[in-house]
Amino acid sequence: EAFNSIQLPMTGAELNIFLFGTYSLAIILIILLSTLLANQISSPIEKLTKATKSVGSGDLDIQLKSYDKGEIKELIDGFNKMVRELKRNQLELAEVERESAWKEMAKQVAHEIKNPLTPMKLAVQHLISAYKDKSNKFDEIFNKVTSTVITQIENLTNIASEFSTFAKMPTIKLVEVELISIIHETVDLFIEEN
Repeated sequence: EAFNSIQLPMTGAELNIFLFGTYSLAIILIILLSTLLANQISSPIEKLTKATKSVGSGDLDIQLKSYDKGEIKELIDGFNKMVRELKRNQLELAEVERESAWKEMAKQVAHEIKNPLTPMKLAVQHLISAYKDKSNKFDEIFNKVTSTVITQIENLTNIASEFSTFAKMPTIKLVEVELISIIHETVDLFIEEN
C-alpha cells in the first residue's frame, strides 16, 4: 500500500510526453554527434582524395597537414611520404634522361666528325702515293684532294660551331646541288679503293 500511495508529479500522459521528448532529444544528439564524427573522418579522406587527383595530374609539390594520431594520421603521413618519393624519383629520372640525351648527342657529334675524317685520310694518302710515284696526274689529284679536304674541314668547323653555340647538331639546310659533281668528288675520295 505504501507503494500505491506515492504520487507522481505527472500524469501518465505527461509522463509519456516527457519520455518521448527525452528520447527524441537523445536521438537528435546521437545524430548530431554521429554526423560530427563522420565529418571528422570524411573530411581528411576528401582532402586526401583531392590531393591524390592533384598528384595524378602531375602536382608533386602537394603535402597534406598531418593529424595528431590514429589511422588517418598514418594514412596522410604515408601519402606525404609517397609524394616526396615520387618527386625525388621524378628528379632522378629527369637527370638520367638529360645525361642520356647528352651521351646520345656526344655519340652523334662523334659520328658526324668521324664521317669526313676517313675520306680525308684516304685522299691525303692518295696524294702522298701520287707524289711518291711521280704521277703525271699529280696536279689534277692535288687539286681534287685539297678541294675535298678543305670542304670537309669546313663541314667539321660547322659541326663544332653549331655544337658549341647551341649544344645541338646543325640544322638541315636544303640547297640545290649538282649531283654529278658531288658523285665525282666522292669517287675521287676513294680512288685508291677497289
